[in-house]
Amino acid sequence: MTFEEAMAIARKLNGNINCCHEYQSAYHFFDKTSDADGDCGIVIMKETGKAMHFVQFLLDYSPEKKFVERSM
Repeated sequence: MTFEEAMAIARKLNGNINCCHEYQSAYHFFDKTSDADGDCGIVIMKETGKAMHFVQFLLDYSPEKKFVERSM
């Protein structure tokens, strides 16, 4: 998926995007000027075009998980 294709998907979901961070597997589009709380950014996966929020991307696709699951 090209940057332009990913941006078109993201703009359909959030018309206020004006910045992008590119990761190895995804593009993260967001409004750089927003001071809103919460997850307002849109992540588009390069391989599939799947859209998700940034927090979901971090939890599901981060190569290094930030937590350890413990059995009780």
